[in-house]
Formats: sequence, structure tokens, C-alpha cells
Amino acid sequence: MAHAQRMSRAGRWAAYLHDLTWVVLSVALAYWLRFNLGTIPEPFREGMVVIGGVALAVYGVLFRAFGLYGGIWRVASFPDLTRIVKTVAIGTMATTVILFYLKSLGGVPRSVLLMHPLLLMLGMALPRVGYRRIVERQPHRKRSIGQRTLIVGAGYTAEALLDSLTRHPAFEPVAFIDPDARGRGVPLRGLPVLRGMERVPRIIRDVGIDVVMVALPTIPPPVLEGLAEACAATRVPCRILPTSDELGVGPVDAARLRPVRVEDLLGRAPPALDRTLISGSLRDKRVLVTGGGGFIGSELCRQIAGAGVGRLIVLDNTEANLVQVHTAIRQVYPDVGLHPLLGDIRDRARMKQVFAEHVPQVVFHAAAYKHVELMEANPFEAVENNVIATRALADTADSVGCERFVMISTDKAGHPSNVVGATKRMAELYCQNLQRVSRTRFIATRFGNVIGSSGSVVGIFEQQISEGGPVTVTHPEMTRHFVTALEVAGMVLQTAAMGRGGEVFVVHLGEPVRIADLARKMIRLSGREPGREIQIAYTGLRGGEQLHDRLFLSGDTLVGTDHPHLLEAPSRPIEWKRLLFEIDRIEKSVIERDFSALTASLNFLVPEFTPDPGSPLAQRAVPLGG
Repeated sequence: MAHAQRMSRAGRWAAYLHDLTWVVLSVALAYWLRFNLGTIPEPFREGMVVIGGVALAVYGVLFRAFGLYGGIWRVASFPDLTRIVKTVAIGTMATTVILFYLKSLGGVPRSVLLMHPLLLMLGMALPRVGYRRIVERQPHRKRSIGQRTLIVGAGYTAEALLDSLTRHPAFEPVAFIDPDARGRGVPLRGLPVLRGMERVPRIIRDVGIDVVMVALPTIPPPVLEGLAEACAATRVPCRILPTSDELGVGPVDAARLRPVRVEDLLGRAPPALDRTLISGSLRDKRVLVTGGGGFIGSELCRQIAGAGVGRLIVLDNTEANLVQVHTAIRQVYPDVGLHPLLGDIRDRARMKQVFAEHVPQVVFHAAAYKHVELMEANPFEAVENNVIATRALADTADSVGCERFVMISTDKAGHPSNVVGATKRMAELYCQNLQRVSRTRFIATRFGNVIGSSGSVVGIFEQQISEGGPVTVTHPEMTRHFVTALEVAGMVLQTAAMGRGGEVFVVHLGEPVRIADLARKMIRLSGREPGREIQIAYTGLRGGEQLHDRLFLSGDTLVGTDHPHLLEAPSRPIEWKRLLFEIDRIEKSVIERDFSALTASLNFLVPEFTPDPGSPLAQRAVPLGG
């Protein structure tokens, strides 16, 4: 492998020197053609030397900057030629501008300025195309190293992936398979194009495939699921390109491929985001993210950093999480003004210090306790963190004149049947009503279960499958709305940009998923058969758990918005002094561990909430007047 890498580096340097040579040759040839292939007059020779020197310096930088040497000549393709045209166009403009400032354009024939870039493009492109044609006519030679790779797809993305794989000696591309092909396709880059996705297991065995790589911009979830299951059954890894949002503006690179995840099989297109509106709302702003080291908070920070913020303040109470998100953002966005802060939102003195020092203009409040079963057993801690601390943060944001305060809520607040839902609903109510007496825009955003987050059923299932089962499902008919952290962060930023203040937005992305079906999919993705190799066990509903998500109360109606995946829940105005009284009483109940006072305030603020009979809140509360 080391030898192959040295050869690759030598080839890139040879190509670089070849192109630099053509920079000088194209200038000389342009002058020679200008003077009818005769002797170049003495007065013009000095100008030719100046142009050649400036062009050599300019292109010496641009050739490296535009990544012309990432691939190798035997797989030179249309994207490579496009990069050459762009590089030469920019180089010509830069050279002309420099010559103008050096006052060296006076004696330069205009025809030279036209012919030089054309000759340079020909001199760079033709050898690449010619070399590729020569290599493609040679019999395909197997490499002695590298995993034999089957590429799914036969379009532009697949070719770009092939270019990347040729730079990785660890892989040996042997064939393409095109899901759209009706017959055996014309060989592409000297490799066969196979047909029939249903034949993947046989192809893997017959051709000796070590890894399958999906290189399709879009692939129907049923096709991807069948492919992933076929790979799992033959014990061959299946890897897929990230989504366009995950991939960003970077090139198609084999190193960026990842395993197929269950969220890839949800069967929906990613929600459209108004990136211009989002960037305009965040550009050059001071932005604070509480819980910024968490699963959702860290993705929020990543997307906010990419929106051109002036300062990003990441607050978290866990050192390890804070270090991780700080390192990840620094690697991708080294120039962003990043301030990692360790602190707990319940520490009011620390929060006032943070706001006083950084004076954030936009706050994304992602810190919360959200584990349903755990919070049923610890209601005071849930109230202290989700209600009291949120109130203090909102008040502080109002006092320093924040422009926007975005609270990340949960669909459990729509029809609360557990402590988490009730506390998040109280936090929504406080922010909605504070909006009426504040210049700050207070916005709340509800969404469903985030795949991969702490305590997520997906993580639990993965662990149970790795241990051989059984996979535990509470009820065979239980359904949930699932979203990815990428989707949540994007939609939160969308609501922050479009909200006028006082709204509770509900993110609605497709139909709910049956948990039992999800368990079966994940078992098959592991290469095993549900019910035969890994059992599914039904355990019954747990405390505070609902059979189905309910996004709003029975009598309420969600209102449509300008975004197809965002609905608005109705507001509930509460007399301000009464609201403050109840929140004060809740805070006192937390200090005194007074179940009765807490229940009384909950009954007033969230009358639709009925605690689970088995929870401490229901068992220890004393009815009013009792």
C-alpha cells in the first residue's frame, strides 16, 4: 500500500508539472500564432516573458486550489474537464487584472489574451482524454490488493465515486449495478454494468464482492431496504453516500460513505428549507444554544455554524459533550467565533453571567429532561429543569433584549399524559404569554421522537439485537412519529426564521411508524430473521406512555403555515398575574417537595394532564381540600 501511495503522489506531481509546462507553452504558442508562425519581434518578447511569469504564478496556485489532481488520468471524466475550464477562466481573468495593475497590458496583442487560455485548455485536456482512451483499450488488470467493490448506480455520482475509489488502494471497483437498467449495460470506464437488483446476493457470491457502495442521489426506501437486507444476509457491508444536507458542498468521496441506517428507510424526502431566510436570520448574530452538547443541540450548533453566525455560544453541563461538539465544529468551521461554556441552566447566577458577557441576540433552548419513564419517578427534577429553569432563561433573554428565543419542545406536550409532556407544555405556556409583554420573539417548536438520541428506541433495539435478543416492544400496535436530528435542527432553524413570536409550531413529517415494524426492519438489517433467529417480546405499556402520539388536544385544530411540514398549535392566553402566581407556587413546591401544591398548579395550567396512577405524583398528591 505504501508503494501504491508513493506512486499516486508521483503521478499527481507529474500531472502538476505537465500542466505548469503547458502554461508557459500556451503563452509562447499564442505569440507564435499571432505572428504567423514566424519570428516574434523583439519589442514583444519582453511582454511574453512577463505574461508567462505572471500566468505561471497564478496557475501554480489555482491548479492546487481547484483540486485538479485528486483523480488520476486513466479515469479522467467530464467533471475533470469542467474543472479545467473553470480554472483556466478564472486564471485568465486573474492574470489580466494583475497585468493591468502592473501596467503591462499596453504592448500585449489582444489575440494573445484570447488564444492563450484556449491553447492551455487543449494542452491540459487532450493528454488526459487520450491517456484514458489508451488505458480503456487495455485488458482490465486486477489489483493484488483492495476490497472488491460493487457500485450501485451508473450515473454521474457513480462515476465520481469511482474517481474517489481509484485514490483508495484499499478498494478495487469490479462492476456497477444499475437499478434502472433493463439489460446488461454498456461497460462504463471499462467495468461491466450489471442488471437486476434481485440478483445482488448471487452477484456477491459469484463475483466475490467484499463491499457494496450505493452511489445514487436518491434511491427508493424499499429498494434500499432490500439491498441492505441482501448484503446483511451475505455478511457483506453495504455503505451509502450521505444525504445532500449531510454531504454539504464537499465532493463525492469514498471516505464519507456510511452504513445504511434505519432512518434511510423511513420513506420520505427531506423537508425543504429556506436556506436564504435561515442564513439571513443568523448571519453575523450572537447565538446561544443551551444543551449544545446533546444529540439535538450539537446538530443545531453544526447547522448554525454553517449559517455564518458572528458568535456561537455553546452551553452544556457535561464536559465530554462540550469537548466533542467543540472539536467537531472547529474541524469543519475553523473560522467561526466559537465559545464553549460549561454550565447548568438551573444555575441562575451562571446564566445571568453568560447573558451579561455575551449578550446573545438569538437563543435556542435545547437543554431539557426528556426521558419519560425516568421523569415519572422524578417529577420535581423534571419541573425544576424544564419549567423553572426555562422561565429564568426566558426572563433573562427578555431583560437583555434578545431578538428571538426558540424553545425546543416535544409532541408529548400536545396531549400530555406524562410529566415530560406536562412540563414542556407549561414551558410553552410561559413563553407564549411572556411574548405578550416582551419585545423578544418567543417561539416553541414541537417534534416527534429523534432517532439516535439518548434513550431512543433505535439505540435500545440495536443493543438488544447485538446481544441476540429478544427485542422488547411495549405493544404490537404502538406507533410513533420519527425524525432525524438533521431534520429537527433544520426545522427548528426554519421556525426561528419565520416565526413572528408567540407561536407553537408542530413539525409534521409523514405518517407514524409502527414500533413492531421498526423492530423487524432492524433485525433484518442485522442479517437475521425476526421471530426465528431473534424474537420480539411484547412487555405492555409503561408508566406515562401513550399508544399513539397525539400532536394536539381533541378540541384543538392545528393551523397551516407557509411551510408544508409546519403546523401551528392554538395559543392559550392566561392572565399574567395568575400565571406568575402558579409558576411561583410550582417553584416553591419544588423547594419544599410539596406534591399537593405541584399537583394543584398542574391542574390549573395543564388541566388535560392526568398523571399515571403508578407515578409518585399520583400516589402522593393530596386532593385540594383534603
